[in-house]
Amino acid sequence: MYISITKVDGSFISDGFSNWKEGPVKFRKHDGSECHKQAVERLETLPATTCDVGATLSAGHAKEKADNRKQLLQILLSKLIEISGSSNGGIGQTDFMTN
Repeated sequence: MYISITKVDGSFISDGFSNWKEGPVKFRKHDGSECHKQAVERLETLPATTCDVGATLSAGHAKEKADNRKQLLQILLSKLIEISGSSNGGIGQTDFMTN
């Protein structure tokens, strides 16, 4: 996402600004430049065209948690079915309960 204007004032983008005596004049001149207008336009449109990294990560984490919970419930259900069909008397009858 680079500024495509060929005439770019480096003092406001890469070099830094040091001539503070003529600062107000230079700032007004830069404010009216195509380079500045394009930068402001991108600043205004960029949030609408990109997504928030934090929100994306949170959504991914929430999906992962939901998937993990679903898998855990499937494992628990299969174990309950296994226990209920065993010859030890059904659900609730485990070794530690009979001792």
